[in-house]
Amino acid sequence: MGLEKILDDIEHKGRREGRLAGRLEGERAAKQTMVKQLLAKQVDTAIIAEVTGYSPEAIKQMEQESD
Repeated sequence: MGLEKILDDIEHKGRREGRLAGRLEGERAAKQTMVKQLLAKQVDTAIIAEVTGYSPEAIKQMEQESD
């Protein structure tokens, strides 16, 4: 029974970590979409960086990938 409990705990931990990773990936994708939309509206890169927490360099890279 002890081994079953350990395996069950490991499985639950893996599921929690998977859900967290999925949520973080979704948030990252949403934030990148927002950056691209702001760039399309010609919002200044410095403002986008301040709001999103992305570096200006990362924003410029996203802008180049959108072209």
